[in-house]
Amino acid sequence: MTRSMFLASVVLAICATTVLAEPFYTKRKTNALREGAGAYYNLVGSVAENTALIVLNRTGSWVKVQLPNKQVGWMAANSLKEGKSDYTAAVPPSTMWSSPKALSAAIKGFGKKYGKGDPGIVDSVLRYSEKGFSGEELAVFAKEVRENPSENRGRVQIEDLDLPAPEYYADLPEQEIGVDIAARIAGKGIVRDRSLRRYVNMVCATIVETSALYDADLTVLVLDDRTINAFAVPGGYIFVTLGLVRQCRDESELAGVIAHEIAHVYRRHGLQEMSKRIAGIRADAAFGELEEEVGEPTEEEKEMEALVDQTYERVVHPRLLSYEIEADRIGAILAANAGYDPFGLVRISERVARVSSEAPDIFDADYMLPGDAVTRSREIRAFAEKSFTTEKPGEQMTGRFAAATSPLR
Repeated sequence: MTRSMFLASVVLAICATTVLAEPFYTKRKTNALREGAGAYYNLVGSVAENTALIVLNRTGSWVKVQLPNKQVGWMAANSLKEGKSDYTAAVPPSTMWSSPKALSAAIKGFGKKYGKGDPGIVDSVLRYSEKGFSGEELAVFAKEVRENPSENRGRVQIEDLDLPAPEYYADLPEQEIGVDIAARIAGKGIVRDRSLRRYVNMVCATIVETSALYDADLTVLVLDDRTINAFAVPGGYIFVTLGLVRQCRDESELAGVIAHEIAHVYRRHGLQEMSKRIAGIRADAAFGELEEEVGEPTEEEKEMEALVDQTYERVVHPRLLSYEIEADRIGAILAANAGYDPFGLVRISERVARVSSEAPDIFDADYMLPGDAVTRSREIRAFAEKSFTTEKPGEQMTGRFAAATSPLR
């Protein structure tokens, strides 16, 4: 039985009855428990692998569960399995949190020991993770995209790309590193318009809901800068500059940009690059107890700090063209399957490729090399024309985009 067939059988089993006498078991090292059926709901806590749960209800791809201590919350159906494993994998202390407060404290502890993110800005970044919309509001928002017929929805799947499994060090403290780096970037200046933040995150959630990342907690932040960039950091923080938002002409183009960054998260491109630099770090010492009192830094701590710095530099400097082309293709697929016109990503890519490279980037003048931008635009055009149709291509949502971004014009 394939992994997808097994997951489908688990979901079908969960759907078979409202309350199951036999428990299911968590199958990931850490499994997010949330207040509602969606990754945009607040985190209640994390549940360790092999925990027995009783399923109480199901909504879409989410299940309402009861823990052994009688606590109730919502969890992604793909976090569960039918039988208990013969072993319980060791869970890195840095990834097990009982509450958002504990997560915040651990991230600050990590920053104090290894990172350089300002604690005040770290607080702001964590607050930005609260999306500001309900499940009902998102359902209405997404329905406007999906209610119109599209010949491209479901036409191509990520699996059709036949990509190799990403290779990375799975026990890296992804959230802590990601928030520390996100805080450094956010220090450049974030657009604080709540309506805009809500809008871009609803576009993101609309895409994520129909993808394999439907239970991932992603956050989109708009940088207050006129240059044209977008990037994702470990931990699921996506940045789009104000300059790039202004280059977009409709929501499908913005969705293409966001879907491209979601693809980086999905393929763990950041973690892959980090893992290449980790050979010289003694993992057990570097990734151990992060809350201990900070004294004179050890060699391992210095190496860990260097890794965080290198990861930051990798985020804000030129990236591998192969990652970008891969993310473009996945992004087009994600946008199409959400109901958007996948050619939106083609249009914005071609527009960006035509923009003069004279104005320096906020981080580095050669962040997006002109030749790479042209290559990417040609590659995604060829891929889209081969994979999708222009007959009922999907929704563009031009009017909604214009209304949402009018204060920025």
